[in-house]
Amino acid sequence: MIEPMPEFGIPTSNLYEPSINRKHEIFYIGTLPQDDERHNIFNFLKKNKVDIKIFGESTNNFLSDHNFVEIYRNYKITINFLKQVKVRGITTSYVFRGRILDALSNGVLLFDKKNPLMDLFFKEGVHYINYTDSNDLLDKIQYYQKKL
Repeated sequence: MIEPMPEFGIPTSNLYEPSINRKHEIFYIGTLPQDDERHNIFNFLKKNKVDIKIFGESTNNFLSDHNFVEIYRNYKITINFLKQVKVRGITTSYVFRGRILDALSNGVLLFDKKNPLMDLFFKEGVHYINYTDSNDLLDKIQYYQKKL
């Protein structure tokens, strides 16, 4: 069973339990540049009949604060992507984004590409599901869609 985010000082009244009775299946919030890994993965999933609602800058589907909260409370699954960041001459391969906490604290099943940073804070298979490539992500999405 996938559990909501661990309670690291967060009041339990602010956490939302996972729900199978949500209106919508899968969403992504973020940028979606052409010829980017994200774009390629979404095209692959679309070709395999996985419907994902995409919100964010590159889609002209901007969200107000209220819409943002409603999406997290009405969708079952979201996908997060690693991003390389270079700040002040230091490059990192993994970034811990706020959307990870948004998903986990709202009871949304989170898929994140396998990386050691997530495993420092969360347990794979308990708090989130990792994937290694497009095929692995597709297999896991299809598996959990049947379970939810």
